Amino acid sequence: MKHTWKKLILLGCSAPLLAATSSKSYLVDSFEQQLRWELKEWGDKAQLDLASDAVSDGRQALRVSFSQEGSRGQKKIVLRRSVHGYAKDLKAFELDVFNPFPGKNVELALAIEADQYYETDKISLTQGWNRKLHFAIDQEAKLKSSASNWEFTAKIPDQAKLGSLILLIYTGGVPTGSFAIDNIRSLGPMAAASSPRQKATIMAAPTLGTPITLQSPKNVYEPLELQIPLEASYNDPYNGQEIAVEARFESPSQKTHNVSGFLYKGDVTLQGQVKNPEWRLRFTPNEAGKWTYQITAKNPQGAVSSGPLSFEVAKSSNDGFLRVDPKDRRYFSFDSGRFYYPIGQNTAWDQTENYKKMFAAMKANGQNWARLWMSHWSFGIEWKEMGNYKGLGNYNLANAERLDQILKLAEENGIYVQLVFEFHGALSSKVNPEWPNNPYNKVQGGMLDKAQDFFTDLKARDVYKQRLAYVVARWGHSPAIMAWEFFNEINFADDYNPENEFQWHKDMSQWLRKRDPYQHMITTSYYDYYNKDSYQLATIDFTQYHAYHRRVWKTMEQVVPRFENLQKPFFFGEFGSDSGDGVDAQDKKGIFLHAGIWVQAMQPVGGNAMPWWWDTQIQPNQLYSHFGALTRYLGNWDRRQQALQPLRESWPVQMQQHTEQLNLYGLKTDGRVMGWIADAKGMHSSDRPSPQTFKGIQFALRDLPPGEYKAEYWDTYKGEMISTEKVAVKGKGEAILSLPAFTNDLAFKLLKL
Repeated sequence: MKHTWKKLILLGCSAPLLAATSSKSYLVDSFEQQLRWELKEWGDKAQLDLASDAVSDGRQALRVSFSQEGSRGQKKIVLRRSVHGYAKDLKAFELDVFNPFPGKNVELALAIEADQYYETDKISLTQGWNRKLHFAIDQEAKLKSSASNWEFTAKIPDQAKLGSLILLIYTGGVPTGSFAIDNIRSLGPMAAASSPRQKATIMAAPTLGTPITLQSPKNVYEPLELQIPLEASYNDPYNGQEIAVEARFESPSQKTHNVSGFLYKGDVTLQGQVKNPEWRLRFTPNEAGKWTYQITAKNPQGAVSSGPLSFEVAKSSNDGFLRVDPKDRRYFSFDSGRFYYPIGQNTAWDQTENYKKMFAAMKANGQNWARLWMSHWSFGIEWKEMGNYKGLGNYNLANAERLDQILKLAEENGIYVQLVFEFHGALSSKVNPEWPNNPYNKVQGGMLDKAQDFFTDLKARDVYKQRLAYVVARWGHSPAIMAWEFFNEINFADDYNPENEFQWHKDMSQWLRKRDPYQHMITTSYYDYYNKDSYQLATIDFTQYHAYHRRVWKTMEQVVPRFENLQKPFFFGEFGSDSGDGVDAQDKKGIFLHAGIWVQAMQPVGGNAMPWWWDTQIQPNQLYSHFGALTRYLGNWDRRQQALQPLRESWPVQMQQHTEQLNLYGLKTDGRVMGWIADAKGMHSSDRPSPQTFKGIQFALRDLPPGEYKAEYWDTYKGEMISTEKVAVKGKGEAILSLPAFTNDLAFKLLKL
C-alpha cells in the first residue's frame, strides 16, 4: 500500500533520549536550504526530496520514499552526505526521525567515514516522531568497522578527518512508504583542520651510507631490494625536484637501466615532515651474469653517489615479465616466450586473510589473473585527509605496505595482477560519487573546480605523474604486475568528454612508458562502451570490455568482432548478469558464471571473461571449481599464430536434433576444433528448469582437412574426459560426432592425428 503523507508538524510519539550529555550542540543539517544527501548503491533504491508535510523543526525536512520496485533485496536504505572536520571533540550526533509504521521492525543506524568506516548499533524506531535519537561516536561509544572484524569494539582516532555522515534505515517488513528526517546536530564541534604545509629551507646536500641488502637475487627475474641509508634535507619526500634517490644498473651486455628509490616508510605529517624515514630501492635483473650499479642521491643543494657495487645472477626457468606477444599481437606471452592466456577473476578489494584464501584457491584451480583497485578504501595511496591519508601528493604508506604483501601473495600463487590506479567514482558526483572527497577537488584543498578539469589541468597532470613515479619505483620491479590500468570505467566521470580523455591517456601513457624501466603493459577501461581513439594509441597495449547483461554471452559474440581491427589482445575485464549488489549472489551454483567463462573460451581473443562478484558469489560459494574444469580442458593450448575461426559463424555445422534448444560455441583451426555445446535454457540460473539429459545426439562439422581425428568429450564441471572416439574425415571434409549423454552442457575437442 502506498503511504499517504499528511501534515505532521510536532505530532506523534517521542522516543526517550538514549544518552544524556551536556555537550554543546552544533547544527549539521536543518534541510531548510538545499538537499545535500545522496543514496548509496549498497542499499535499496529510494527517492529523496525536501518536503513540508512532516517537519520536526522549521519549514522542511528530508523525505525518504521507497517502494518494492526499488528493492535490491537489502531491506535497508543508505543515505550519505559529506561532512568536514576532525573527530577530536565530537561526542555524538542527534536527529529526529518520523516513522509512520505501527508494529514494524524499523531501525536506524548511523555511520561515519573517517580514516575508515565506523557504524553504530541500531536503534528501534517507534511509530511517530522519534526525537533526539542519540548516536555516540566518542571513545566510550560502541562502534564496528573492518578493523575490528565488525565487532563493536572500534574507536575513531581523535585525529581522524571526517569524510561522510551515513544513515542506514532498516525497513524490516515494510514494502512501501516514506520516512522524514530532520534537525541533525552534532554534540561537540568538528575540530578545525591542521595548519597547511610549511616549507623549510633545504640547507645541505644529502649524504649516503652503505646500502643494506634486504633481498639478493640468485637468478634472473628475482628482485634485488636495498635499504638506502640517507641523510637529506627536503620538504616533500615524493617530489623528485626536492629529493631523488636513483640507481644506474649496467647489465652483462652493457645495457643501462635507470631505477628510482622511494620512501618505504616513515612518520609523514600533514605538513610533509618525515620522522624515522626509511628509503628503499628495488630492481629485477633480466640477464644472467654480473651486474654493476651505482646509487645517487640529490637535492637542490647537490648530489652524492655511492661507489661501484655489483651482484651476479644465474640463468633460470623464471618467465619474466608479461608482454604483448611480438609475433602474434592478439595474444600475450612472457619474456621467456611462453604463451599466457589470462583466466581469473576480479579481486578488487578485500582483507589480507581473504586474499590468502582466494589466491590459494585460484592457484589450485588454474587461475592466473586478478585485478586490484587502488581505491581509497582498499590499496589507494592518495586521498583527502583522513586516517592514514594526508591529502594531495602525500601518500598513504600503510596501504602501500599492504599492497606489497598482496603482490607477494600473488607472486607466490602464480597470479598476475592488473593494477587499477583510479576508480570511476573518484571523478563522479553521480555514479558511486566520490568527487566531493577527491583531493584534487578545491573543496579538499586541490586545484580543480570540477571533475572534468582533471583531464585538462596541467598542474593536476604534474601531480598525478608524481604519483605514477612513486608507483613505478615501489612496484614496477615485480613480474607479478601484468599491467597498469589507468581507470576503471572512465566514461562514468562527470561531463565525460572523449576527446579530453583521449588526450589525457595519450600524455599519461607516453609518460609512463618512458618512466617504467620494465615496460609493463598499459590499459584502461570503460563500461559497456569504449573510446576507439584511446584504444588505438600505441602506448595502450591491450583492450577490454565491461558488460553486465542477463544474456552476456550474446554481448560477447557481438562485441568481439568490433575489436578485431585494433589488432591488440582483448578480453572482458568484468562481467556479470547484473551490476546491482545481490543479484549474482543469488546464483549460488555459478550457472551464469559457468556459461560466461566457457563462451568466452570459445572466442578468438587474448583472454577469458573475468567475473566481478568475487566477494558475494565466488568466495562464499567456493565456485573456483568452474575455473579448474575449464583450465584442465584447455590444457597448455597455445593459440598464437593460428587462423582461429568462430565455429558458429565461419563454417557449416549441422545438428540432427535439438537444434533449437542447444547452443554451440567453438573455435576451428587446421587440425583442431574446440567446442562447447549447452542447453540454451540452462545458461542462466533464473531460466533453468529441471536439468535435461540429452542422449543420442549427432552433429556434423564440415570443411575439415581430410584425415584421421580423435574426438574427446569432456565433463565441464569436473574437468574430466568422459570418452573418446576415432573420426574419419574424407573428401567432403565432414566429421560426424556422436555425443555421449550429457546434462546441461558438454565440451569436446577434435584433434587431427
